[in-house]
Amino acid sequence: MFVLKGLVASLTLGLAQTTLALEGCCTDRCGKPVGLARYGRQDCSSILVTYITPTKTTTVYKTTTKTVAATAVKKVTDTKDVTVTTILSVTDISVSTNLATVTDTDVETAISTDFETVLSTLTVPYVITTAAIPKRDYVYPRPPYANYCNSDQYSRACSCLGVRPRTITRPAVYKTVTKTLTAVKTVSNTVISHAATNTVTHILSQIVHTTIVSGTTVVETDILTVTTTIETAITTVSVSTVTADPAPPTCTGSGFYLQIVNTSKTSGYLGFINSIGQGIYLRVFSGGGSPLTVDGNGNIVSLFSPTDIKMLVLDSGPPPYQLWFSSDAANVHYNVKNDPVSCQLGGAPDYQVSCKGPDGSPYSFAVCLDPVYFEWDAWIYVQGDETSLSGKNCITGNTVMGVCR
Repeated sequence: MFVLKGLVASLTLGLAQTTLALEGCCTDRCGKPVGLARYGRQDCSSILVTYITPTKTTTVYKTTTKTVAATAVKKVTDTKDVTVTTILSVTDISVSTNLATVTDTDVETAISTDFETVLSTLTVPYVITTAAIPKRDYVYPRPPYANYCNSDQYSRACSCLGVRPRTITRPAVYKTVTKTLTAVKTVSNTVISHAATNTVTHILSQIVHTTIVSGTTVVETDILTVTTTIETAITTVSVSTVTADPAPPTCTGSGFYLQIVNTSKTSGYLGFINSIGQGIYLRVFSGGGSPLTVDGNGNIVSLFSPTDIKMLVLDSGPPPYQLWFSSDAANVHYNVKNDPVSCQLGGAPDYQVSCKGPDGSPYSFAVCLDPVYFEWDAWIYVQGDETSLSGKNCITGNTVMGVCR
């Protein structure tokens, strides 16, 4: 009996203390139900949240390299020299010379390359599971027991429970876009044209008749007149427009590597090998290859020795030819007849390989199996003439591509 009375007394005391605390903070129609609610404090913590979305900003870093257009025009010179020489004798010689000269005219449209990097701060949607995202700042949804509260009253009622509004700022997402704009280069050349010299020579002769009458000598002179027409030569000027080749591909990493793809015969990367007694050539390695780069003329060269290791073929007969390399640093040269060749990389993303033969004509790239050492070596053959590879075990087509690392 005494225990029950004590328990009732304790509950009564607790309710009294709570009521006093509420009367000390918020005792109006809004504060009381919030303070007495079972999950009042938890609801306050979930609802009094303001989300801030970062403002979308865009920063543009733009570097422009331009060359001013240069135009060089030279005047056209047209000279007509007529020389007449008269000999006071039996013969009159007339010489006519017509010479027209047109000098060259160079018109060059400059290359304009723009490298534009756009850094944009973008916001992305977030899924909120604990509470709905407010439509605007400081307008909070309220639970059913807080129907008598507006936003400000509900915020004060939560403050009585020790819960204050808090702000959550969403993180921004950064996206980098790189644009490269390359203009073409147009060169107009006016070909030098010299008109052939046109010389017309006429001989004008005098005929002398002598008549004797009654011992008196009478001299009669008849002059034969010839009309000369001087022809004018016409100079034809031809103008050709040349569009510049695309800029050579660049690799900002550790260089290009030639990879074998699209075939089941072999795989790996091409690399240099210096075989004593034979020379330097390209062969396929399963583990890795040699880093390459592209020089200013668009040719594939060694990344570490771009001017020392030079591509050539041992020109002992008709193509196809195996690719060899000379090196002053390694003292590798060849006593047999050899001619320089070159290979180039196409544009991204495949970086296809093409070559130019000893005469500068288009060649294709291939890898062929050495029947003695069972190695896959690099070869070139006349473009479109795959029959020249008959009798060899070769891989042609788009099987070799550059990879930028």
